[in-house]
Amino acid sequence: MNYKYTIPTLFILTSISLASPARSQNSLCTKEIDEIAQKITVLIDSKNSGSGTIIKRDGNTYTVLTSFHNVSDKSLKYTLITADGQRYSINVSSLQPLGANIDLTVVQFNSNKSYQVAKIGNSDSAKRLDNVYTAGFPAKTGGINTFLYECRNGQINANATQATIDGGYNLLYTNKILKGMSGGPTLNQQGELIGINGLIDINKEKNTDRYASVPINTYLRIASGVGTPIKPQGGGLKADDYFALAADKYAKGDYKGAIIALEEAIKINPNDALAYYNRGVVRSALGDKQAAITDYNQAIKINPNDADAYYNRGNVRSALGDKQAAITDYSQAIKINPNYAYAYYNRGNARSALGDKQAAIADYNQAIKINPNYAIAYISRGNARSDLGDKQAAITDYNQAIKINPNDAYAYHGRGNAYAALGDKFKAISDFQQAVRLYQQQGGNEKWLKIAQDRIRELQQ
Repeated sequence: MNYKYTIPTLFILTSISLASPARSQNSLCTKEIDEIAQKITVLIDSKNSGSGTIIKRDGNTYTVLTSFHNVSDKSLKYTLITADGQRYSINVSSLQPLGANIDLTVVQFNSNKSYQVAKIGNSDSAKRLDNVYTAGFPAKTGGINTFLYECRNGQINANATQATIDGGYNLLYTNKILKGMSGGPTLNQQGELIGINGLIDINKEKNTDRYASVPINTYLRIASGVGTPIKPQGGGLKADDYFALAADKYAKGDYKGAIIALEEAIKINPNDALAYYNRGVVRSALGDKQAAITDYNQAIKINPNDADAYYNRGNVRSALGDKQAAITDYSQAIKINPNYAYAYYNRGNARSALGDKQAAIADYNQAIKINPNYAIAYISRGNARSDLGDKQAAITDYNQAIKINPNDAYAYHGRGNAYAALGDKFKAISDFQQAVRLYQQQGGNEKWLKIAQDRIRELQQ
């Protein structure tokens, strides 16, 4: 059998996170906020690490609010580490969630040292587009084998005060928190605590769906014995409630339910560009590409400066085969947001599909310049370089992708192709074997698994 020995072009899609790429550039907190957040944020160290927020001191006893899932495994030992590096053992054997379906709990430690306590704000007053800041300790990775504190800037996308979302995650924001930052603080512009980080949903395409916090008022209501964390008031749900419900339903795979919720938000505010944008995302996920384009058109009509709407419309147009129209949309997204790495990357893919490999490489170069850890961009640049005959440069790109993500089957697959073209069968077989192992472990790649297996058999003849 004859195969075209290339690996697939991978488009990066925006999901209904209400925290799309252009709105989530991982900008740092202000100096003033960072100083506050760092002092009140603690690391909860264990096999499954997390973060916590100091909310109270009573004599030598400190109270830390954190996500319950951080300490839910009673078989593990947990150590709390404060900003000054001091380590304190904590007992989690009797811990339970603070409320029904609320992912919060309280841990305590004793110390005669003086640690800063968070100033409590009013999460009910948080509004969409308000700046918020999230802090915590991202989990260790292959490249970073230590816990490093981070504080990230972003904006509120929705604050559901009338509806209870699964886990209590009613405060949605654009801050791109990472695994391990759960339990850390969400602060407003005054440095006041308005939420506890916790929710990072990953959809089936491995894209992040949403970032969210449990509002601090939820904790305050539980702690004061009010009862249910949120009691619906007269007048029904607000647009933000429907936004949060839509994100929750989308993350659970209930796309039709998400559309219904977004339609309710649109009824409340027919000029809400973000509602049309997110309905376009859901419709695209359902396969209704033309309806998605209609929604993106409406979002752009209301807000001509929405880079994400152009970007996602470009994705849909590209999926429908209209690469040139997709390039036009990506270019407009880049004009609005010159640091939109995803738009450069996908424009590169579209240009590559049209045969303009040099222009594609230029786009991949720019995406990598913006984000040096953009593993997929290295793979795609490697593909383009390989297509142009520069196998050694392609191997260099695949090497870098593997360094960033050692579990990327496509990088090994592409490098195997390059080694095979150079006549190095031993290295090619080794790479294809590693690709096969990863395809099998990760699932969902039967086509490329078979191609890699066939390549091994062919090279062994």
